[in-house]
This record gives sequence, structure tokens and C-alpha cells, in this order.
Amino acid sequence: MCISAQLLLGDMISTQISGARGNGLAQPISFNTDGVAGQQPAVAMHPDDIDFLRPLAAKYIGWKTPEQALTHPLRVVAQVMNIGEHEDLQAMSGALGDDTLRSALHHAEAGQFNARSWAYWHCRLGLAGVDAVPPLPQRQFV
Repeated sequence: MCISAQLLLGDMISTQISGARGNGLAQPISFNTDGVAGQQPAVAMHPDDIDFLRPLAAKYIGWKTPEQALTHPLRVVAQVMNIGEHEDLQAMSGALGDDTLRSALHHAEAGQFNARSWAYWHCRLGLAGVDAVPPLPQRQFV
């Protein structure tokens, strides 16, 4: 799976995901953060990936409707990575690919991961060695 991010004018980042769902010619669905500070960047994901995430959003983001949760699909991915059942993690990794999981770590917000999950995923995805895991994201006050 290939992920290329490009900064668009304004406050939106678009991530084009292709490869796992075919040749990348399908129109991605784009989601915006509406310029709210501290929110994850907007992400364009293949419609099949969004369909895959819908039941996981319903299962792991209980305080929002799946449609509300899927306006920030990397939050759904991060939540499953943090508290997901083994079967859901395996299915998500296979369907979305490790690059999407890396992107969820790269764009993680404070509080999305516990220390154990943060360390596990950095090691599992080859982003850090056991003794070299980066610190968890922290809130920053201006």
C-alpha cells in the first residue's frame, strides 16, 4: 500500500491511499477537520476502506455514530490499535495495510494510545526498537 500525503492550501492534509484496494483509480472520500486546532488531519481513504471501518467504528467508538466517527478515520484506526480485539486488529491490518497503521501512529493525538499499545505498535511496525520507542504524544499549551 502506498500512502502519499500532500499539504493543501488552508488547514487540510490529504492522504491518498492506494494499493490494498486495487489500482488506486477509485475516487477517495475526503474528510476535513473544519480548522479546529488539535484535530487530526483530513484523510482521503478509498470507499472500500471506509466501509471496512464502519463496523469497527460502531464497536470501538461508542460515543459517536459510525458516520460521525468516520469523519476522522485515523481516529477509528488508532482506537482499534489501542483497545481492539486480536481478530479485529488482524483483519484491519490485512485490509488497510501497515502504512495506514503507521499513519495513525504518526498523526496520533494525546490520549489516543496507552503506553503499552504505543510501544507495541512502534515495534510491530518497525518504527522503533524496544529501547527506542518515542514518547507518547502530549497536549501542548500555547
